Amino acid sequence: MDDQSTKMSSLERGAHVAEIVGAVAVVISIIYLGYQVGENTNAVRVQTAHALLELQMQRAAWDKDIAHVELVLRGDVEPLSLSPAEWAKYTTDKSGDFNLWEQVHYSFLHGDLDSEQWESWDRSFMSSLCTPGVSLLWQKGKQGWNDTFQAHVNEHLASC
Repeated sequence: MDDQSTKMSSLERGAHVAEIVGAVAVVISIIYLGYQVGENTNAVRVQTAHALLELQMQRAAWDKDIAHVELVLRGDVEPLSLSPAEWAKYTTDKSGDFNLWEQVHYSFLHGDLDSEQWESWDRSFMSSLCTPGVSLLWQKGKQGWNDTFQAHVNEHLASC
């Protein structure tokens, strides 16, 4: 009987050790999983920043066309001087800017862009917001963007 109780004690001790080892393994797995999620979040942020920059670079390629630049400059300052076709081209260009700005805003709100990058993008877009052409375009077409973004742009326009 003494041998059997010693065996049971030994089995019970082994079971307790196995439970402790299992619990430690679970804790280590959770810590590692948390680390992986953090790394994934960083990777998503980097990918988002690169994708937005690539979009901006593609849009900037339009600035190599002097006629396009002149149209945009005239539309910014004297939007009512544009013909209907010129206004259509101007609004397509500026709407693309608003689309990109909205995407940057969305990325920031959802944690895919850090605050420093967001502030830089936001200031960049705000720099052309107070022109007569952009203001007119926004007043005519702002309903095309989501309410949160509209509120953000309207807040900036109020300071023009």
